[in-house]
Amino acid sequence: MTNVSHLAIVIGSLQMGGAEKAAVHLANEFERRGIRVDMVMVNAKGEFISHLEPGVRLIDLKARHTRRAGKPFRNYILKEQPEIVIAIQSHVQLMVLMTRHKHRLTFPVILNEQSIFSSNVPARGLKNILIRILAKKYFPLADAVAAVSTATAKDFTVCFPELNGRVDVIYNPVLPSVLTKETISVPDHPFFQTQEIPLILSAGRLNPSKDFSTLLKAVSIVRKQIPVHLMILGEGEERENLLRQAKELQITESFSLPGFIPNPMSWMNYASVFVLSSKYEGLPFVLVEAMAVGCPVISTDCPGGSSEILGNGTYGRMVPVGDPERMAEAIVFTLKNRINKSILQKRASDFSAGSVVNNYLELIDKIRKGNE
Repeated sequence: MTNVSHLAIVIGSLQMGGAEKAAVHLANEFERRGIRVDMVMVNAKGEFISHLEPGVRLIDLKARHTRRAGKPFRNYILKEQPEIVIAIQSHVQLMVLMTRHKHRLTFPVILNEQSIFSSNVPARGLKNILIRILAKKYFPLADAVAAVSTATAKDFTVCFPELNGRVDVIYNPVLPSVLTKETISVPDHPFFQTQEIPLILSAGRLNPSKDFSTLLKAVSIVRKQIPVHLMILGEGEERENLLRQAKELQITESFSLPGFIPNPMSWMNYASVFVLSSKYEGLPFVLVEAMAVGCPVISTDCPGGSSEILGNGTYGRMVPVGDPERMAEAIVFTLKNRINKSILQKRASDFSAGSVVNNYLELIDKIRKGNE
């Protein structure tokens, strides 16, 4: 396997989100292998900064916007000269590739693709159209693409056929398999004190793409058969809308939005079922995390890696996007027919940080051989 001594992971920030969490896990695992890792951020802020290993070096480009990060990024490259750059998020990837092209720099670039590009950057709105135009020109200049699921890889290859043969599927890393004291301790929330009432849990940014509205409708249907609580971890612009909808559905007393939780696995560990209600995903981190602690899972059969994680329904029920009736049926079924924890945990181990970093090192080796 290739010998890498210094690499950079470039991202906008380390605020809450699956891409940000993946970046932290990658950096930490590379650092544990004795590799010098620079976490390069457009603006060094976010809850996950504190999760970085002490040996990971934090580089703040101090740019108010990604479009202004090119010059400080060029200065960083010229001074530190990392052997390879892993770029995460479309706007950051464009900044990295445009800077390399403009200044005729030679460092290899791996694009880490976290989502379904065609869904995440739809062909509407001035900003998205501009990203698509620039991506069409600059993304083919990448040395390789690490897509987090087969669905993500297929979509990316369709969007950018010039990259055919340079797109590899490399899963996101999950948290370490050894549960910490924080993970196994009971969270301090009233819903966990009433164990006779099942808890339905979900997590993610409170935005329209996560479609928590359908989950609320599904839970209101379930409550006509079984008394349950619903909790959604995360923050976002949909908070007030969800609280309003819960009131309209008359489930306010059984609904909670605790906000951002740095370690959601401790909450998943005591939930009765975890539900992913998204309209689309890349490789949904939360599904793997829930399975890692043996929590039964349900997911929409949305574009992205959900079906890949769940083995097309082998490890958890799958329901159509935006269908509260089918979601409610799946919740009731799962509460009455619990899957063996060890089966879920074994599947989650396929997404370990160790195996993921091995795949990255193999990809870097392939890039180097191709550049010889």
